[in-house]
Amino acid sequence: RQRFLERNRAAASRCRQKRKLWVSSLEKKAEELTSQNIQLSNEVTLLRNEVAQLKQLLLAHKDCPVTALQKKTQGYLESPKESSEPTGSPAPVIQHSSATAPSNGLSVRSAAEAVATSVLTQMASQRTELSMPIQSHVIMTPQSQSAG
Repeated sequence: RQRFLERNRAAASRCRQKRKLWVSSLEKKAEELTSQNIQLSNEVTLLRNEVAQLKQLLLAHKDCPVTALQKKTQGYLESPKESSEPTGSPAPVIQHSSATAPSNGLSVRSAAEAVATSVLTQMASQRTELSMPIQSHVIMTPQSQSAG
C-alpha cells in the first residue's frame, strides 16, 4: 500500500510538470502568433494605404497630357471601345470604399476607384505584353491625407 502511494505521488508530480511545460509552450506560441498577427495586420493596413495613395495619384494624373501621350505611344488608344470599358472587377474595391467613405460621396469615390482599378489592370496587362518597363514621368509630392 505504501509503495503504491509513493509511485502514485511520483506519477502525479510528473504529470503536473508535463502539464506545466505544455501550458507554458502553448502560452509562448499564442504570444508569438498574436505578435505575428499584429505585424501582418499592420502590414495589410500600410499596403491598403499605399494602394489608395497610388490610386489617388493615378486619378490625379489621368487627364495629364503626358499620360495621354504615353497611352498613345504604347497603343492604349488604338481602339476607343477598349479604353472606355473597365477590364478589372471593381466589386472588391467598392466594398472596401463603402466601409471608409461617407454615404454622400460613396458613388463618386466608388466610380473613381473602379476607373483607377481598370487603368491599373490595363497598365499591368500592357506591361506584361510588351515585356518592357513602363517609363514614368510622374513626380511624387507629399500630400496631406484628408478623412473621407
